[in-house]
Amino acid sequence: MPAYDKNAWNVLIFIAYIIICIYILMSIFLAVIYKNYRKHLKNEVQRSVFAKRRQLNRAFDILKVFNGKQFTIPWVRWKVVMKLVVPHRSEVLIRLLWDIIDEDDDGQIGKAEFMHVADLLNTEISEVADRIPLIGRTFPQCYESTISRIIKECVRAPIFRYFFDVIITINAICIGFQWDQAEWFFLTLFTLEIVLKLYTLGGYQFFRKPWNVFDFLVIMSALIASIVEVALNDESLTEDTLDFLLVLRVLRLVRIIAEIERFEVILATVANIGPSILSFGAVLFVVYYVFAIIGMEVFGGLITHYGYPDKYDDPSQEYCGNIKLKGSEFYREHYCHNNFNNIINSMILLIELTVVNQWHIIASGFVLVTNKAARLFFILFHMSVVIVVINIFIAFILEVFMVEFSLSNNNFESTVEYRINELGLGVTEIAEGKFEAQSPKKRSKARGRETDQVDLVDNGAPIASEDALQNGGQDTTEGNAGARDDGVRFRLKGRSRNVEVVLQRMFEGELDSDDLGPANVTNIDDLEPEDMTPTPLTFENIT
Repeated sequence: MPAYDKNAWNVLIFIAYIIICIYILMSIFLAVIYKNYRKHLKNEVQRSVFAKRRQLNRAFDILKVFNGKQFTIPWVRWKVVMKLVVPHRSEVLIRLLWDIIDEDDDGQIGKAEFMHVADLLNTEISEVADRIPLIGRTFPQCYESTISRIIKECVRAPIFRYFFDVIITINAICIGFQWDQAEWFFLTLFTLEIVLKLYTLGGYQFFRKPWNVFDFLVIMSALIASIVEVALNDESLTEDTLDFLLVLRVLRLVRIIAEIERFEVILATVANIGPSILSFGAVLFVVYYVFAIIGMEVFGGLITHYGYPDKYDDPSQEYCGNIKLKGSEFYREHYCHNNFNNIINSMILLIELTVVNQWHIIASGFVLVTNKAARLFFILFHMSVVIVVINIFIAFILEVFMVEFSLSNNNFESTVEYRINELGLGVTEIAEGKFEAQSPKKRSKARGRETDQVDLVDNGAPIASEDALQNGGQDTTEGNAGARDDGVRFRLKGRSRNVEVVLQRMFEGELDSDDLGPANVTNIDDLEPEDMTPTPLTFENIT
């Protein structure tokens, strides 16, 4: 400020410093940290990718048969292996997996297709049915009446949700302006919404959605609070409770934002930071604890908080208990509680230094009670935590965002979903809790009957499917999941949230599809980043 007061043009040097050092150089520093962080992560993930590919390569070599042109895996072997690998999955689902992975519809799986088996098995596919609620099974005639159908259609219509989102917003505004006269009106509407949803969807479908559970708990709590109000005749207590409970429903508006594609990745990033922030918090705590112990040893007892009365009974308590702070900005701004006299005060002081809150005033106070060398402590902490550790955390957030963005553009799961619909086994959610089947799309080639001799061996004994055992070793089962229509429909449960799987898919796109990693390595754990040179897999190498 003295330089600015002397000449207004002096501000240019400060503006230039801020732009160059804070916004440019610090951003470059962050970019360097992120680049090295991502490089290390990529090397670790590629190790697991190479391990997965090598294991799948070995599996293909065990299962393959020569069809006269190339090595492939026939339907019979796929069926037997899937019953061993995923015994809990139904035969219809196993056939569906076959149809999904057999991209060219030739009735056999090539090596390139087989390399996607792990990703396919990591994709959760669920069976879907349009469930009839308990009230519909108990009173079918009433539930399927004309009036009932109209009510159900209205509840399932998007306008129903939009209407109550508007009501929730109006209710929050009324609470903000303390217009309590309308509390019972809003509570009645919200209770009616819960009742209509339970009637239309049934308890199972209703309570599957977290937002419905949240609404139910909030409204039922508000209803109980209202009953308590009538019973105890205590309006003041219940009004505050109702205000708190009903304003919580404004959080439902977050769902509207989440449905916007641009915000979905951001909200998912925020949600996924939660569990991982514990690990970062542990690292940060260790760094804090080290600096706190050093600060207690060097600065402990030099500054003490005795309050700020007009007159001290004990003169030694004045100026934070240290006469060297007389006339200082540290004492004048009441900073005496910022000291290293115990571990709690030390941690709080370090938090203030992390957010660079009046950093210069705090540092100057400790310099006054010791010497100028004390600045080294504060500079070292700033460089270690504010510049390095916090930037590593920002790099972690960036990587989480990139993972979520990769999830939102997950081509493999989109392909799986398309193949399910192509087979006519998919469903589309046309309303909350209601699904309709997709019509099968025209296939490029009809699937024929597959037969093959069963010669798989497990512990020295041949393994065959039931059909193969009943037909002299020949499996005569149709390999097309869409060939029979038994009312079963499938859909994806949701995008995979397995971090390891997602990271593999994200970095696997940067590798050649036939890259199995460096040659002459028997143990994938022995791989080093510099060894990761592509080793193409050719047909000659297979033979």
